[in-house]
Amino acid sequence: MAELSPARPEVILCSLPALEHWAASVALTRAPVRLRLSMPMLSQQERLDWQRQIERLHNDCGCSGAALSLLGLVLVVIVYAALIGFGQWIWLVAPGIPLGAVAALFVGKFMGHAWSRRKLRRQAVQLAHIVEGRCV
Repeated sequence: MAELSPARPEVILCSLPALEHWAASVALTRAPVRLRLSMPMLSQQERLDWQRQIERLHNDCGCSGAALSLLGLVLVVIVYAALIGFGQWIWLVAPGIPLGAVAALFVGKFMGHAWSRRKLRRQAVQLAHIVEGRCV
């Protein structure tokens, strides 16, 4: 049976410097990956938990940010319509609503990506501190 989607490349991180370098080099545009941590100082459950957290942050598409941004636009339009009394003047802003929706989606998606990258870097630093504490 043919596979419908291409396999995600696997990233294997064996050391703290490799993890920190990989997390710092992840850009906003990236391909989804399958992450494997190979760090013997972590128990198997800890390793799997950290793998899952870091992989989820890396593969985050930013859609939740786009949805929040679009919801914000809808609320702004509703408040504006309420302020002007849902009257005949709403047609003045109606042509700008589709353009605003597209802009809100792009901005929200970009911000969602940026936020997940920030969290990814923080998680990598937090894991590094935990592992370094055990090596001392």
